[in-house]
Amino acid sequence: LERNMFVAWGRGGREVLYSNQEGEVESLPVEPAGETLRLGRSTPLFRVPEGTTGMRTSDGERFLVSRTAEPGSGPELRLILDWPAMVAK
Repeated sequence: LERNMFVAWGRGGREVLYSNQEGEVESLPVEPAGETLRLGRSTPLFRVPEGTTGMRTSDGERFLVSRTAEPGSGPELRLILDWPAMVAK
């Protein structure tokens, strides 16, 4: 089972957000300690379903997760570009 891995800084550089192999996003507190970093205990935030993609906001407080819908599972959306030219004909 292979999952997409996600790692990012959050909360002004005070935590690292990452996804583990079970598909959970976790928060790991990070604190400067001289020339090294002191790592706290990680906290699971939420589970990301398989087959999804996602991104976080720049402040690390919100996440957008999406997945591809199965064909025919919902309403169809059609995007028509340059429709005024079609009406003018």
